[in-house]
Amino acid sequence: MKTTVENLSDAIGMFSDRILQEADALRGRRRANKAAIRFVAIAACVAVVVLTGVMYLNRDVELPVEPIEPEVTEEPIIEDEPVIEDDEPITEDVIEPDTTPTYEDDSVWDGNYEVMPEVNINTGGDSNYNFIQTTNYKINFTSMSFVTYVGKEAFEEWIYEHTSTTFNYTSVAEMANLYSLIVYFDISDDTVREMLVNLRNGSEDDLSDEEIDLLLSRDNEAIAAYFAADTTIVKGENIYSLYWIYCHSIDDYIAEGITQEDIAEILPKFDEVGMSNAARQAITAKLEDYINGNY
Repeated sequence: MKTTVENLSDAIGMFSDRILQEADALRGRRRANKAAIRFVAIAACVAVVVLTGVMYLNRDVELPVEPIEPEVTEEPIIEDEPVIEDDEPITEDVIEPDTTPTYEDDSVWDGNYEVMPEVNINTGGDSNYNFIQTTNYKINFTSMSFVTYVGKEAFEEWIYEHTSTTFNYTSVAEMANLYSLIVYFDISDDTVREMLVNLRNGSEDDLSDEEIDLLLSRDNEAIAAYFAADTTIVKGENIYSLYWIYCHSIDDYIAEGITQEDIAEILPKFDEVGMSNAARQAITAKLEDYINGNY
């Protein structure tokens, strides 16, 4: 099948032949009429225009072609995220720890408090400090100024002797405390007063003038009554710690003048001490027997 351009070319060719024929006829006549001449002129112009159009259509024309983006049919690759196992759910409930000092276990008291279960006074921190404490904090500790004054070696010998036998001593003048150090090294009153005043820093540990006067009085009984810890039993110048009560027998209580009333008052203080189940059973039974007269 011919294309549009080819058909148009054939038509032009036929039209051109017609024009030539008319032109030849005109040349053969002497006088050509005006209509014929006009026809030939118009036909010639039409032929030129049409021929020009045909030539234009036959040219190779490059049209701008917009690039077509290829259609993406593949889905994007999604990498799997690592699976993280959840930890155990965290609850918002806050359980307050039990602050009751205790080291109770499954041990059971054998029923004989004549031989008390062993207790470890080197564990338990403050709770077991209450177990062995005799005097209160104001004279429990010795400042370095006193250590320097008596000499380090002499102080170390004194502290070793008085701490290694601290549970045998009951007199306030023999226990390891500031007062017994003053007495042991026989430090003069002026030196003691000057040193204690200079140690004041505005804290509750400061010794007042009245308390210094009491220490310098050398009145063992008054000093024991005033400076004894509240976990002890005081008899005269002697102070008995919870540990002493624990380790000694009912006969020892009676010999030291410790009454049933004294024991009844001190019994609740043992709740402040950490100890094994067997030890707690034994001391409770012993003290209750003494209180009730069952001995």
